[in-house]
Amino acid sequence: MSSNPQRAPADIVDGVLTNLVRRVLALLPEHQENLLARGLSITEIGRKGYVSAPITRGERGRAADAVAPYLEAFGGGVPGFYRERGGWRMVYRPPGFFIPVRDEWGRIRALTQRVDEPRDGGRYIWLSSADRDGGASSGAPPHFAARHLMHDAGEVTITEGSLKAEIVASISGMPVVGVAGTHSTAGLAERLKANFPKLRRVFVAYDRDFVDKPNVRDALFKLAAQFEAAGFVVLVRVWPGPEKGLDDYLLSVLRGREVRTA
Repeated sequence: MSSNPQRAPADIVDGVLTNLVRRVLALLPEHQENLLARGLSITEIGRKGYVSAPITRGERGRAADAVAPYLEAFGGGVPGFYRERGGWRMVYRPPGFFIPVRDEWGRIRALTQRVDEPRDGGRYIWLSSADRDGGASSGAPPHFAARHLMHDAGEVTITEGSLKAEIVASISGMPVVGVAGTHSTAGLAERLKANFPKLRRVFVAYDRDFVDKPNVRDALFKLAAQFEAAGFVVLVRVWPGPEKGLDDYLLSVLRGREVRTA
């Protein structure tokens, strides 16, 4: 068998990963506190399916056993899981929590993880098993936040990362697309144009360090050109505060408006 088979169909991946975050894993208190501090409510945290990564061999084994029937039915191809010694396994995960990355139809296409202690791979890493028997790559897909608003919206914001997209959408009440990286945007304009014909304007809200990082600035210009070529009006969103990202800025504004009631 190939060590990197074809990725399972979207509905299969969604079924396995939805089962994982809804029925198998739970969210540790410290990770819940982290999400609350970012401006998300208890209701939003539960609805979006954030869960803590299983860090022990036993926890990963139980997670793999829970979804094994689905993996066996298709033959694998779900990122994060692989076949070994006649059974299914889940790849090793450092401490942290998973963020479901959903497409425009709400299906979970992959899981990205915010790790508690970043190392060489950075703060965010993908759940992937591309190099294992029966495994698959995450594909690093874009995340659609507040997608239920996108069908009737005339504008959308594009930012970096799925969690940041969710926070911006939650605070602003507007649809947001979170790309996996500033250069991971191929075909995005045509995808939005085909699925959301009412969209006319795009706000690009990359972290403010695009001013100092030529590679990020180049990616921003290429994204703008892609959307302009598809007929969109493109604006670059900036903010007056020192905050690195739009999510942090919006949260600071929200907290600045809070007043004590007693």
